[in-house]
Amino acid sequence: MNGKKRLTIIISILAAALLISGYMYFSHNHETVDLPDGVKVIPLEFTNVFLIPLEKGYMLIDNGYAKEYDRFLQGLKHHGVDVMDIGYVFITHHHDDHVGFLNTLTVLNKSVRVIVHETGVPLLAAGENNTKNGGGIVNRAIYALFRLKMLITPTWDFSFPPYRVRKQDIVLKGEKASLPKEVGLSATVLHTPGHSSDSISLIYNDRYLFGGDMASSFLLWAGAKYLTLFNENVGQVYASWEKALSTNIEFILPAHGKPFKAERLKENLHKYSQDDLVAYF
Repeated sequence: MNGKKRLTIIISILAAALLISGYMYFSHNHETVDLPDGVKVIPLEFTNVFLIPLEKGYMLIDNGYAKEYDRFLQGLKHHGVDVMDIGYVFITHHHDDHVGFLNTLTVLNKSVRVIVHETGVPLLAAGENNTKNGGGIVNRAIYALFRLKMLITPTWDFSFPPYRVRKQDIVLKGEKASLPKEVGLSATVLHTPGHSSDSISLIYNDRYLFGGDMASSFLLWAGAKYLTLFNENVGQVYASWEKALSTNIEFILPAHGKPFKAERLKENLHKYSQDDLVAYF
């Protein structure tokens, strides 16, 4: 690598670090949303995973990249939770940063039950993010940041260890479903596609929505406008927002960024169209 190219990469990395610092300081509209009582969050590299208390043990909302399992275990230890205390894993969608260590977790805790939407079953088994539906990045600035991340982490290939749904797992069907009684949690699940075809969201205590990547407060300063950075179909995303808002939820607990008020979705509906997206696949 010649000196000029090395300098370009160093400058790009420093610029990215500055932008990320700016995001952390400026991008949340100075809102503070407290987590529901008993709910715990474990921040991974870019993804938040949540633990919802049940009558016995916890439900885990998503997980992270395969490489983040040890960091996840440290987060459990911080909260005084053992991996064997996890009775259910709720998968919002199949992407590599949400199911990366699912196999590791289910091998160690063989009694855990995975909750997934029917559309996610073949996608989990495929072991890679679905690219057949196309899609794109919200805008060119965020597209550039995506490319920079790929440059810094050349092994990032959107794959994950394939997961094949077992008999003990729970497969939800349709546009709206309730969790089985044995879960011990009265919650509504909505099919909220757009970011991915299998995306689902869980409404907790009638006020909070665990939406995975249905929406996000990450990189708001770069013009994300509460969209997750990549979307298959932005029109479907906005339709999913409207579906969620029709339930009168008050707060969104996203996988990326900090929790925020649901009214932010209403304020940012239809700010982008499919033609605005920068093609990625």
